[in-house]
Amino acid sequence: MAKRLVVLDAAGTLLEVAGSVGAAYARCARAAAGRADDPGWDSEHVRGAIERGFGRAMRDAPPLAFGDLAEADLETAERGWWRAVARAALAEAELPARIDFESFFDRAWHGFGAARAWRVPEDVRPALRALRGAGVPLAVFSNWDRRLVPLLGELGLDGFFARVVVSSALAAAKPDPAAYRAASAVFERGSPAWRGAPIMVGDRLDHDVVPSLVAGWGAVWLDRAGRGDAPPGVARIRTLAELPRCLTTMGVA
Repeated sequence: MAKRLVVLDAAGTLLEVAGSVGAAYARCARAAAGRADDPGWDSEHVRGAIERGFGRAMRDAPPLAFGDLAEADLETAERGWWRAVARAALAEAELPARIDFESFFDRAWHGFGAARAWRVPEDVRPALRALRGAGVPLAVFSNWDRRLVPLLGELGLDGFFARVVVSSALAAAKPDPAAYRAASAVFERGSPAWRGAPIMVGDRLDHDVVPSLVAGWGAVWLDRAGRGDAPPGVARIRTLAELPRCLTTMGVA
């Protein structure tokens, strides 16, 4: 019997930054400035300022979504989006004028596309193995660029997923419900054997849970931090180890 597709978010659900963005950007900036031996470029003050700037830049950035572009144009758009975020993040620490920004950005772009920049929480792989063993079809949908696909491969996670959809290749990004409807269309083209609306599993109520419900999906909230109660009708789990049983209760697995 065909089953509902279970879709997982990436950042905060399947992956976490190893360390912090502030620390990684500070190291790239120090290298781009040719000051590898100067610890002042990697101080707590600099890292904290970059982290604050990055958070603000991500909140202020336009949607990471470019619609149907040719491959070369899409990469240019993706890099341009992240270049603007990175420049705004460094501006908080007053660094752009002190470094070769393009050298910095190239290091950061390739660095965050590599497995060493990320960690996979301990609950991820056992849960994915259990779901695969139960025959549950799995996919990924995330606000990300196309680096996510090879990154999942480097981390040994790609084999669990029938499809990986990134917002940069769509006309909308989370939390716009239109992004979920666009992702649904991609999933349906990939395998019409999946039954019913997908179920979104993610760590953010605002990006993963609420808009997916508006778009007609089901939702499971991954609340690793124990932040509170889920909205009515939404299952809440504290760890992905609880997901197989949760899906069974929902009649999915």
